[in-house]
Amino acid sequence: MSTVWSVDLRALPAMTGDPPVPVLGLLCLCDGKLLAAQALPGPQVADGALLSVLAGIEDEHGASPGWSSPSAGFAARLGRLLPDCTVAVVESPGLDRAFTGLAEHLDEAELDGFAELDHAVRGALLDALEAVLQAKPWAVVPADAAVRITCRALGMEDGRISVLGHAGASLGLLLFDSGRDHDLFRVLSASASPELTELPRITSLTAELVAVPEGIAGVDDEHQPNPDVAVVEGQHRRAPTDSEAQRLTLAATALCRFVTDESAAIVASFDGGDQARGSYSVAYGDYEVDVVVETVPAVGRPG
Repeated sequence: MSTVWSVDLRALPAMTGDPPVPVLGLLCLCDGKLLAAQALPGPQVADGALLSVLAGIEDEHGASPGWSSPSAGFAARLGRLLPDCTVAVVESPGLDRAFTGLAEHLDEAELDGFAELDHAVRGALLDALEAVLQAKPWAVVPADAAVRITCRALGMEDGRISVLGHAGASLGLLLFDSGRDHDLFRVLSASASPELTELPRITSLTAELVAVPEGIAGVDDEHQPNPDVAVVEGQHRRAPTDSEAQRLTLAATALCRFVTDESAAIVASFDGGDQARGSYSVAYGDYEVDVVVETVPAVGRPG
């Protein structure tokens, strides 16, 4: 594959919401073959996020022999971000047709779980995800374990939080309404074809770390997070409601405080020691509510 890759970033029809969410589409073609198509929420895409997308294309298809764009402005931006690459301004009717198709078939539910959330709710949830990435709960909570979360003000009596991140790729947390939902999830995870008469309900907040090539100007981190949020009910995946997103924000915030304040006790607890427990006052919208987070035994461990 030696032909220069044609790429462009254009505005797409806004997704429904209050207010409507602007969407940008990024497409990449080579010899008429579509290498990548991504729809990105927001009126603009940060340099780091754009570099992450380009790096992902190269991870899948090999290093680009060079880049071109029908947009002089976007080509100039690529030239600034990729100083060691050849970037040219070249018309591309194939990109025009592909963008028309992307606009017609845009699936907002699969595109972005954040899209229809209230602006303040979305911002708080993204802040909570950043706190999770900083706190690194996977360093103290084992992959086969969960912590119990109780918030009586929200009717959360026996919730569970399972941590993702031990493999280093998908980072974040899964929130379960009950210990039973977590048990069902463990059965599903352990068997290729489990026989279950009911399926768990899961609310997830995750970030996939996308590698950024070394030596890229203006990017300090080697990886950039690509956030995702969803509710999985049985075999169906959907975007969360505002209230579900607020519960997830509360759970993530309480978990971060727990692993920051009680890391040694948490590690000891999952190694057969006493239960670790933390009580916190956590924001839920405009209110503060009391939340208790505590360890429960990992699979196959006593207690």
